[in-house]
Amino acid sequence: MNWNRNWERYAHVEYFLRDGTRIINTGAGLKIAGGCSRGFEQKSFGVYFRDKYGADNVRYPLFRSKQADRFKALMLRNSGNDFNRTMIQDALMQTLLIGEMDIDYNAYTPSVVYLNGEYWGIMNTREKINEAYFITNYGLDEDSIDFLENNQSVLAGSAADYNALNNYITNNDLSVTAHYQYVKDRI
Repeated sequence: MNWNRNWERYAHVEYFLRDGTRIINTGAGLKIAGGCSRGFEQKSFGVYFRDKYGADNVRYPLFRSKQADRFKALMLRNSGNDFNRTMIQDALMQTLLIGEMDIDYNAYTPSVVYLNGEYWGIMNTREKINEAYFITNYGLDEDSIDFLENNQSVLAGSAADYNALNNYITNNDLSVTAHYQYVKDRI
């Protein structure tokens, strides 16, 4: 399950379209991913494209629902807790509101995966939610991204602006229009 071990292993990654056309052929880093789903026989993997393995990104529009065509990382997801049922529940929930609401979502495409030449099953190829996701989807500069999880764990950038906004919310009455507008302008 690779609990509490942040290892990454070299892998050679190839991605083929249904017609057999190979669109990705490069080295990459591979990590076991997920929470409790790590205990399942079929593991999820993070795939990281880095210079030390080959290409530092792959270029191809992998997901029909988005314009994005450059990826520094991808997920091969076992569908989490739905892995032994429909295998589409999480992906479906991510995409139900496409075009219906102005809300972000994590694109996917189903894939047949082979690991070391052996059939590994059907998995969801997904966008990896990291700083590169925001660069690809929003055209942001890498230096302008503060990416936090679990309240204050910094994945990229810093927590300074987040902490300042939390302090402002704590110390100002948001029923005052000017205070509310200040917060609204930053979220």
